[in-house]
Amino acid sequence: GKDAEALEHVRDVRREVAVVNGFINDFLEYARPRPPHTEDCDLVAVIESAAKVAISARQRRRWSVKRTGLKQLTLRSDAGQIRQVLLNLLRNAREASPKGGVIEVGLERDGRWARVRVRDQGHGLPEGNPEAIFKPFVSSKPMGTGLGLSIAQKLAEGLGGHIDAQAAPGKGSIFTLSLPWRDGITDKRALGVAESSERPWHAS
Repeated sequence: GKDAEALEHVRDVRREVAVVNGFINDFLEYARPRPPHTEDCDLVAVIESAAKVAISARQRRRWSVKRTGLKQLTLRSDAGQIRQVLLNLLRNAREASPKGGVIEVGLERDGRWARVRVRDQGHGLPEGNPEAIFKPFVSSKPMGTGLGLSIAQKLAEGLGGHIDAQAAPGKGSIFTLSLPWRDGITDKRALGVAESSERPWHAS
């Protein structure tokens, strides 16, 4: 009846408002990233917290997250901004991966860089010019602003780092966030040998 119609109308309006809010937030974040606030960051904790938000408990029935590489790594950077970058990369991986897909998150130390690699099982990168995905307003998603990866790249550059994209062997893509090492490491164990944890990993 009329009530059901009115309710459906309200739902439509709410959905549209949510989409518009998403666009506005993307624009603001793109236009005005705040300067980084540098502190000791536990990268594993930052990855876990980003993964929890990007792939919720309900969504983990459809996509699983597997962690490989270092179990512990502390560096001086801005934890909030790193988390925002990883949120964007993980959401991107989730949207690219088929249901039942595995999103792999690897952590390693490479000389003066800490690297977080996010690997999806999607369709891979655009032929010819993979860097195009970092340009604003380039999106393959019907409702995407095409700002997610541009924001991530801009934040990474603000932290002195960068994001690279490459085709994964076989299928999918690998996005690597490289963050510069700062002197004043607080955790000597962070420099241990990388161990690979092959078991699927869930943020508890």
